[in-house]
Amino acid sequence: PMRTKEDMEKLWDYVLDGTLSCVGSDHSPAADEEKDNATKDIWHAWGGLNSIQFFLPMMFDMVVNKKGLSPTLIAKVMDYNPAKVFGLYGQKGAFELGFDGDIVIVDPEKEWECRQEELLTKGHVSCFDGLQGKGTPICTIIRGKVVAADGAYKEDAIGYGKYVTPVKAD
Repeated sequence: PMRTKEDMEKLWDYVLDGTLSCVGSDHSPAADEEKDNATKDIWHAWGGLNSIQFFLPMMFDMVVNKKGLSPTLIAKVMDYNPAKVFGLYGQKGAFELGFDGDIVIVDPEKEWECRQEELLTKGHVSCFDGLQGKGTPICTIIRGKVVAADGAYKEDAIGYGKYVTPVKAD
């Protein structure tokens, strides 16, 4: 699990040396009161992090700005390889004819800062609070529909998610 900037640096070292072929994040948001130390102990607090909002920006900053590598590496280990591993290639994993048309457009010069109070999830606790970088998603398209732009979800995109099953082999 990634909990610090150092963990992120090690993560990409493992990608580069071939130890890891896929990088991803689950999203386990918890309301602030579900993680409240005053009422919850380690055995009763909700697990997980609110990191999905900053996952791609953190990865872009680390790979492109800090390590000087191509953003295509991000696409490979966060999209193409996972689609292959989970049997989704043919629908997911590439921006090609016949695929779903999922894409995130990133402004490589736009700066960002993770601020807990500005998280768009139901919880506002992040171990990345205060982390800064460059490379901000400015438009997210799912199945050809713009679902987020300029830091805000589109109202008509709420509930637009779709359960995806493995592609059947011929």
